[in-house]
Amino acid sequence: MTRTTSKDVARVAGVSQATVSFVLNGRHLDRISEQTRRTVLEAAETLGYVPSASGRALRSGNSKVVALVVPEMRVSEAIEVFKRELSAALTNTGYVCVMIHTLNGVELPPSFWNHIDPAAVIGLDKLSPHDAETVRKSRVPLLDGLVLQGGAVDQRTIGASQIRHLAAQGHTRIGYAAAEGLETPISEFRIEGARAAVAELGLPELRVEAVGYEPGSAGAALSVLLTPELPVTAVAAFNDVIALSLLSAATTRGLSVPQQFAVIGVDDITLARLASPPLSTIAIDLSAAAAAIAAEVVALIDGLPAPTAYDRTSALNIIRRETT
Repeated sequence: MTRTTSKDVARVAGVSQATVSFVLNGRHLDRISEQTRRTVLEAAETLGYVPSASGRALRSGNSKVVALVVPEMRVSEAIEVFKRELSAALTNTGYVCVMIHTLNGVELPPSFWNHIDPAAVIGLDKLSPHDAETVRKSRVPLLDGLVLQGGAVDQRTIGASQIRHLAAQGHTRIGYAAAEGLETPISEFRIEGARAAVAELGLPELRVEAVGYEPGSAGAALSVLLTPELPVTAVAAFNDVIALSLLSAATTRGLSVPQQFAVIGVDDITLARLASPPLSTIAIDLSAAAAAIAAEVVALIDGLPAPTAYDRTSALNIIRRETT
């Protein structure tokens, strides 16, 4: 099907192509009568004319596309919500967010960036050195590593907040249920924060065990954490999914929650509220984080100083439910 062009609009409206361009781009309207303007707009609507994105980019000096590079990672409710909030925040600033899902170890061809002509590139995780260099050589602003320390949320503060919450409930022997695989880098930052809080509070050394997403993993980790010699009484989990799996393993063992075993997660996913008993967790204000990132991206595009940094710790909210 042939694409409708401004030349088609000019023919139907009975005006020059330059007049169509002026009307649709809001230029020199003082030279164009209101009747002519309405005629052009009606013709464009009738024909279903959509201005060329590349043409708009040439006129404005940059495109209105922001590319969000999403690495290969486990699908989670929190990540999906963050992607949606960031896309909405960018839309509110006049940009379109295009999400690019990549596979670990697979580099994007240099020509790829030319095809989408982004005004800026955001990396949910660190881009590969090859991709980052390609973007920088094209002089496209790059905001990288959003899910890591220094990004959207202070990961160390999350781990520290979990420990302080459990300690406030009287727990001294605390474990940490770490994530494996693609989430390991984020998990390590949270463990750093947890260990710092344990040291600050003068508690015994943090017991760390990895918990996977396969059946039996939480039970195996719990067996180690509950060794008779020095059992933990509470666990800070990397996220709500791992916390819920530990909760299930604990109830299967007949442990009373939270009297004999307490657990707190992160993300406040829907299932955290629906669990029995409901899961204590740390909620993250992803809307505020997304709005701050969108503002930073627009400043980068416009060559302006970065906006005042928002308080990344204020986006965190401890929600105490029945597991602590």
